[in-house]
Amino acid sequence: MPSDYRDFLYPAGSSAGSGGSGSGGANTRPPTLRIGTVQTLEPNQSATATITGSGSDYTLNLGLPKGAVGATGAKGDRGEQGARGADGSGGAGSADLSKLKPADLYKEYQAGYMERPDGMENNTWFEIRFPKPFTTTPTLYVQPVLDAVRFFLVNEITATGFKIQCNYIGSLVGFYYEAYVPKP
Repeated sequence: MPSDYRDFLYPAGSSAGSGGSGSGGANTRPPTLRIGTVQTLEPNQSATATITGSGSDYTLNLGLPKGAVGATGAKGDRGEQGARGADGSGGAGSADLSKLKPADLYKEYQAGYMERPDGMENNTWFEIRFPKPFTTTPTLYVQPVLDAVRFFLVNEITATGFKIQCNYIGSLVGFYYEAYVPKP
């Protein structure tokens, strides 16, 4: 085996002659390729590619289809139960709503019971006045007391009152009402 294994693998050859001088070519730079637009296409469209430019400056524009929606994966395992939260009873900001009064909840409040008004007729609107007018139109809840199944309508709610109607006045015993303006 030779003392220098490189001589064995790559034996020395004769020296090559020098190449001739080239003819006077143009002084050019290597081409530049820039990425232009990349457009997302629908899944069923074919990909597109265009190259624009000349000389040594080129731009590549691509159109690539988005992938189709895949199948729903298998349901994962149920996670571990979280730690129990702190008991909220009696905490800061809690309130016993049973002790609140309407004045605590509303800017203005009126409630009452009225017996069937004298002079009210079947299927005609009858105006009911609040004992004290509200400063604005209130939210109104009316519950009729009827001794038979009839219809009872409420209409034209204003700051001073509302209108009621019943299809058979003989069945109307009276009604409860509750009206309020919420606090801002």
